[in-house]
Amino acid sequence: GALLAIVWLMMVKVPLTPPAGKRQSMWKNIMEGWNYMRGNPVIMSQVGMYFFAYFAMQASSSFMPIFADILGGRERGYSLLQAAPGFGAIIGLVTLATMGDFNRKGLYLFIAVITMTLFTALFSLSPIFILSLFLLIVAGAMNNTYMAVNATIIQTAVDDKLRGRVMAWREIAFGLAPTSGLLTGWIAGYMGPTKNEGVPKALLLMSLIFLAIIT
Repeated sequence: GALLAIVWLMMVKVPLTPPAGKRQSMWKNIMEGWNYMRGNPVIMSQVGMYFFAYFAMQASSSFMPIFADILGGRERGYSLLQAAPGFGAIIGLVTLATMGDFNRKGLYLFIAVITMTLFTALFSLSPIFILSLFLLIVAGAMNNTYMAVNATIIQTAVDDKLRGRVMAWREIAFGLAPTSGLLTGWIAGYMGPTKNEGVPKALLLMSLIFLAIIT
């Protein structure tokens, strides 16, 4: 898959970067992106929602071994739980591709991120393995389609000269999102005497907080 992506990238013809753009420092480029977003609330909200959506999804992924133990799935169950969001992502992206260019993308983003966060919260409460798989599949589908539409909106709305600088902030959000595991683990330590009790409660709390922020 990675090899195929490299071949595709080699086929893309991109104009050379002007010398003036090359001389500009990395920090200046980043701050230009920040200043642009600060003056454009729509783009700022898209980057912010991307962070919170990915942050919430990563919180569940970090503690999947514990949920596998809670649900009695053990090694095979852990593999299925880990694969479920990816399977949902494939379904979601294929469905999104068949829809083509559609209107009201903002409404779709809102529904997708609400559904993903709500299903993550329900996953933290689920005592049934099959139900947990279903919840993760739906959450994975909503997460990946949200990411795709979010990127489309940002890249089509931002001026060509600043697109890379704005997308850099999106990637910074992507890099920070895995710290959700650290935060969830810290909260879990206060939510229950054992990890099997504390982690589900912490994930539920995190999901509800993100749901409140997003709405």
